[in-house]
Amino acid sequence: MGVVGHNGAGKSVLLKILARVIRPTQGRVEIRGRVAPLLQLGTGFHSDFTGRENMYLNGTILGMGRPEINRKLDEIVAFSGIAEFLDTTHHILSKRNAHAAGVCHGRASGP
Repeated sequence: MGVVGHNGAGKSVLLKILARVIRPTQGRVEIRGRVAPLLQLGTGFHSDFTGRENMYLNGTILGMGRPEINRKLDEIVAFSGIAEFLDTTHHILSKRNAHAAGVCHGRASGP
């Protein structure tokens, strides 16, 4: 989803409301399904954890349960392109690989 508007139009506020980071001061928002915001790439990853451990941590942050992560792990790993580094600590990964892992979680947690 993309939101376009002038500075000060409320784009960031709208996205924070949709992500349930803040509540609207007026009106209401109805969300059907799951919202998995990527507030910042790399959020939800711990540098001392392996790629595999971080997959479970980030999936949990995005509202996925362990069974769902287990079902989607192969897809997440394949999409991220970090299979050979899956059991390596996160701080060893390049920025590109770390960002790919973050994006693939957002993709896997979607509809």
